[in-house]
Amino acid sequence: MTHPKHLLVDISSHGFGHFAQTCHVLNALHKLHPDLRVTIRSKLPDTLIKERLNMTVTSLDHKLDVGLIMVSAMEINREASFEYYKNFHNNYEQNVNDEVECLQQLKPDLLLANVPYVSLSAAAKLNIPSIAMCSLNWADIFKRYSTEYPEAAPIVEQIKRAYAQAETFLTVTPAMTMPSLSNTQAIPPILQHGKAYTDKLRKQVDNDQAKFVLVGLGGIPTELSAIEWPRIPNVFWIINDSLDTSREDIIGQDTTELSYIDLMKSCHAVLTKTGYGMLVESTTNETPLVCIERDNWPEEPALFEWVEQHGYLQTITLDNFYAGNFAAEVVALLNIDWQKPAITNNGADVAAKIISPYLQ
Repeated sequence: MTHPKHLLVDISSHGFGHFAQTCHVLNALHKLHPDLRVTIRSKLPDTLIKERLNMTVTSLDHKLDVGLIMVSAMEINREASFEYYKNFHNNYEQNVNDEVECLQQLKPDLLLANVPYVSLSAAAKLNIPSIAMCSLNWADIFKRYSTEYPEAAPIVEQIKRAYAQAETFLTVTPAMTMPSLSNTQAIPPILQHGKAYTDKLRKQVDNDQAKFVLVGLGGIPTELSAIEWPRIPNVFWIINDSLDTSREDIIGQDTTELSYIDLMKSCHAVLTKTGYGMLVESTTNETPLVCIERDNWPEEPALFEWVEQHGYLQTITLDNFYAGNFAAEVVALLNIDWQKPAITNNGADVAAKIISPYLQ
């Protein structure tokens, strides 16, 4: 009797976007391999994992990286990020050996990483096949934000070598350019389609003319104040973070009783920061975007170009966001007559077919 194959999934501890990409691939793999054992290592809340997956998985609380250390969802702490990488790579071989011990206990048949790299090095030592998948990589991200530190160069090279040990690096469209990696393989955007319940939201606020703007800044804690946010007639802001406000035009996401993807489809615009999940999912669901530009983030050019090709985008600076100067950009999107063709080719299915032979 053959035993089910075991897939180990490692998720970066940098917001929710890495899991937002990966969960759809796991659901597609589950259709191809219903008996597949899946173990997820991350710092994600179990509730988020269960909400997004159509299968039972083992979830382990395990941090493999930090990506970058953030001041907020939009602001990077460059000095702290460099210190983290310097300390981590001063002990890199020991960190790899620690992961070797973990993998020896878990005994996976395949490692899928989005997009930590230390476990890729460990898997290579044990001859466990591995696949990396993401719209970014930490070598190029770290390089962008550590240019003032000469000691960063060997760290970047060590990260690149780790990614090179993967069987392939699936770059999820729209991905940042990755000329430094030689094992990349492009796949289409990873999509999720929601259902619109706009009438339900209008009944909730008792306003049949209401328009809704979903405010989502990802999974990195950020202190927000709505004091300066614009008041626009018949416009309601929906936000997940708790705000100390008595404003009647701001409502909590949890009060809508809608899944996040259905809420996104039900709204008339999304206000967010640059990041793969929100930009691609909003555009997929034909919801226009107001995007907070993000400190020279390397993904930004590819993401903005893709959104402008397939949807509708307004951008604002971080200073204007904090000052509440974004009414004009929101109003410009509220009555969009969507003319762009629907996006249908799902990278999750493509990725699952590439990964599937390793799980036969």
